[in-house]
Amino acid sequence: MERPILYVQLDLGNGRRLHAINVHLKSKIRTDIPGQKIDNFTWRTADAWAEGSFISSMKRMSQALEVRRLVDRILEAEPAARIIVAGDFNATPEEVPVKTIRGDVEDTGNTELARRDLGADRAHASRVGQVHPLSPRPWPDA
Repeated sequence: MERPILYVQLDLGNGRRLHAINVHLKSKIRTDIPGQKIDNFTWRTADAWAEGSFISSMKRMSQALEVRRLVDRILEAEPAARIIVAGDFNATPEEVPVKTIRGDVEDTGNTELARRDLGADRAHASRVGQVHPLSPRPWPDA
């Protein structure tokens, strides 16, 4: 079972709101394929091992896409929304799941999406004790 995305809106007072999204994307551990493992650590074939890797990466991407769609819905309703996406991405900042969540203009090629680019200002969020860029534009009134 995969972990669900958690989303809350926090009232910051004075009409300000923070949208907080917490994620725990699927790990890179290969998904089990029924009948394709000899034991917990040994795959019957390279094909089965590759399929397990593929399924795990697709689950991780599906979760990232779900987060990005949530971010877009928030920004459609509230263009200047304060949004933070945090958690365990099980991916580095330059891997596709994280880039999907950020919505980098460089990847989409569409400059009209610049206000929806969560990585545009390269603020920082913490992941397992390391600092990586993945945060929305600065908040001048924060």
